[in-house]
Amino acid sequence: MGSLYYNNSKFIYEGQGGERQILLDCGCYLANKSRVPMHRLPGMEYLTIPDLLLGLLEKEKGHGEDLEFSAALLDILLASRLIKTSSPVNVLEYGSANGSLSFHLAEVLGSFHEDSVLVCAYDTIEPEWMERMAQIQHLPKLSYFAGDFGQLKLSKKYFDIVVINGIVNYLQPEEVINDALRLVTKDGILICYSEEAPLLESTFKLYFEQREEYEITPCRKVLLAKAKDKCWQKASEQNLYSRVQEDLEKAKTLLLQKQPSKKELSETSECLKKDIQSAVAAGKTDLKIRLIECRQEVLRI
Repeated sequence: MGSLYYNNSKFIYEGQGGERQILLDCGCYLANKSRVPMHRLPGMEYLTIPDLLLGLLEKEKGHGEDLEFSAALLDILLASRLIKTSSPVNVLEYGSANGSLSFHLAEVLGSFHEDSVLVCAYDTIEPEWMERMAQIQHLPKLSYFAGDFGQLKLSKKYFDIVVINGIVNYLQPEEVINDALRLVTKDGILICYSEEAPLLESTFKLYFEQREEYEITPCRKVLLAKAKDKCWQKASEQNLYSRVQEDLEKAKTLLLQKQPSKKELSETSECLKKDIQSAVAAGKTDLKIRLIECRQEVLRI
């Protein structure tokens, strides 16, 4: 499990292996182009970036460590992007659910610029979301949008940042990610919060080999990528089918042998395992089932 802490004016993420990464250095004043200062002058009273982020963390105390960590991590990652401009920013939360993360996104956005836009999209209207929004002190331009996941009727290339909220159980995560890519600007950012959503997580990784990854627990992660770094294409899907078919043929040939070597069986089993992971990430259930059945035959020998 990773950890998050504030020390010497720095918000630091420490991974499970002990590696440390500075997410936001509030002592680097020249990096801040926003309208919210990083430090307070003696005798002055105004909101600073550490005040905002530490205050939001404090508000989550008692809701459970996982939620505290998740919300704080998203707050810091969002703030680290918002310091780069004094202009308003357009953000979409894809799958807002009960508003537990919407509250944080709205508070951070509104604090940096009241003309920033936050659209929270879900497939139904949730009263709990309204209750959470009523607690926000610094509101951006906030709206709630009810629509179908995978085909939200929103303006293309409008959002600077899209946050995919993995609290929601998306049945077709590939469609959700494609829709998010349609809605985010060319130079935009996608942030994926995965909470016990292995299919969403693996699909996001398939789309973005180049990404930032932060582990909260083994089942909770935040993945961040630039829209321009998308690497999964429809052509890759065709390549997947071709590769799987080739591997299945090799496995069948091996199964016909009277005494295949342990090395061949092990290599084939590992190859099929990787194919299964790719099929799951691509949402190809038919391929997954065929591969699992074939691998079981190999393992039985």
